[in-house]
Amino acid sequence: VITLQPVITLQPTSQSAVSGTGMAVLAAAASGTPTPSVQWQVSTDGGATWTAIAGATSTSYEFVVSGQNGYQYRAVFTNTAGSATTNPATLTVTPGSSPTWSGYVARGETFSAVTGSWTVPTVTCAPGADTAANQWVGIDGYGNSTVEQDGTYTDCAGGTPQYFAWYEMWGDPSLNDGLPIALSPSAYPVAPGDAITASISLSGPTWLMALTDTTKGWTSTTPVASPAPPPAQSSAEWIVEDPNGGVPAGQALADFGTVSFTGATATGNGNTGPISSFAYTALQMTNGSIPLATIGPLDSTGQDFTDTYAG
Repeated sequence: VITLQPVITLQPTSQSAVSGTGMAVLAAAASGTPTPSVQWQVSTDGGATWTAIAGATSTSYEFVVSGQNGYQYRAVFTNTAGSATTNPATLTVTPGSSPTWSGYVARGETFSAVTGSWTVPTVTCAPGADTAANQWVGIDGYGNSTVEQDGTYTDCAGGTPQYFAWYEMWGDPSLNDGLPIALSPSAYPVAPGDAITASISLSGPTWLMALTDTTKGWTSTTPVASPAPPPAQSSAEWIVEDPNGGVPAGQALADFGTVSFTGATATGNGNTGPISSFAYTALQMTNGSIPLATIGPLDSTGQDFTDTYAG
C-alpha cells in the first residue's frame, strides 16, 4: 500500500470583516494518500499557542465574525504518513457603525442582567453649546424598540457643563412615557471623576435599575414592574450615546474625552460572564464615514475597554 504524506495545495487567506454583521470563510486543501483529515486551529496570541476548534474538521471553515480581531487560523492535515500545516491566516475585525451608539453589544442569548463601571468624564463645552453624551448599561435596543437602561448624563446647557444620573424604560409608556427619569441631584449628586457602577437585572416580574456612586457614597435601586408585552431581552449593552439622536449629525454630541468601561459583564441564558464570553458586536458612532466616537479593543479579561470622543 502506497502512502504519501500530506502536501498543502491551498493556503487560507487573511480576511477583513465588520463586527457582528458577517461571516468569515476560510478554505484550505492538501493532497496525500490516504486522504488526510483536517483540523482547524486558532491562535489568540500572535501564533505563540494554538488551540483546536471544536467541530472545525472540514476543508472549509465558516463562522460568525464578532470579537476575533487579530486572531490567526490554520489547518492541520494528517494521515498515516504524517501531517502538514498551512500558513496562518489573520482575521481583521473592524467595528460596525451607528449614528448614536459607541460601545459593545452582547447578543445571541436571553439576557437577564448587565453591569459595568466607569468614571464620569469631564465634558468640554463650547460657548453657548447645547450638547450631550450619556454613558449607560442596558438590555435590549439592538434590533428592537425597547431598552431597559441606566447611567450618567454629561451635557452642556448653554455652554455650562451639567452632570446627573438617570434610568429609563425606553418604549414603556407607563413609566414617564418611556423617557429618562433623572435622579434627584441633591440626593444623588454626580460630578466629573466620580466612580459609577450601573446594573440592570430582572427579578421575577420586576426590573431592578441600580446605580452606585462610590465616590459620593450613594446607591439608588429602583424597582420597575415589567411592561406588557415583556421586553425581548435579546441584547446587552455598554454604550456612550448621543441622546439627541444624531441630529444634527455629530453636532449635538458633547466632547466627553475618554470613558473607560470596566467590569462589563452580563447574564445570558443563566450564564454570567464578560463581554467576550458572548457573541458580540463592536460599534463606533459615525456621521457617514466620519467617526464621532471610537472604541478600543477589549482587554485580556474581555470586560474592559475605552470609548473616545472623535468629534
